[in-house]
Amino acid sequence: MEFKYLLCGLLGVVFLPSIAHSDVTLTTPSHHTKPIGEDHLLSVLTNMHHSHTFSHLGTNEKIMLVELLAAAEVDAVTHYIDTVGFSKFLLLIDAITKINATEAHLLEQYMIQELNQENPGGSGQSAVGRRRSLTDILTKAHQNPVVQTLSAEDQALLDELLRAAESHTLTPVIHREGYAKIIQLFEDIGSQHETHLFITYLVNHMNEEAAMHG
Repeated sequence: MEFKYLLCGLLGVVFLPSIAHSDVTLTTPSHHTKPIGEDHLLSVLTNMHHSHTFSHLGTNEKIMLVELLAAAEVDAVTHYIDTVGFSKFLLLIDAITKINATEAHLLEQYMIQELNQENPGGSGQSAVGRRRSLTDILTKAHQNPVVQTLSAEDQALLDELLRAAESHTLTPVIHREGYAKIIQLFEDIGSQHETHLFITYLVNHMNEEAAMHG
């Protein structure tokens, strides 16, 4: 399936000029066996596409949400996220949270489930496929001399993140502060690679917290 044609149809005429040259092509993976009625992520994305939330998103966020919908329809969400970067999805969650926190939480929850299903066994190829310790990378970040140059507020936030990760109460902190602020904090401390690893650990950790607190 040519992704750009499906995407154009979903977005409508108003957004055609901005996406007509999309280079992303999505095909249905050979492992796709999940009945469409059980695809919670697809249901959430479809409902959001026709909701008050969608109409109040910015143009870039609308485009990404529809790209996600198109990817979900062909069971290629992992490929899409690996292409655009998980940090971009987290920023979309921030934008949706400002409009409808309930929808944002559902999208976040089912996205993580979908990524783990598309990449069974944690092979390491997906943005959330690897299962490692978040406290390890937070501890390492604390040891970076750059931390001493941060504001007192940012240093306190870094301390809180570590304590929350150790006590498995991190999710409320992330939702309170927003992904954008947390990602920016780690970009200020370390390299792009270290920030990517942090996001990987963060998503896995939040998935584990969700399972624990069920």
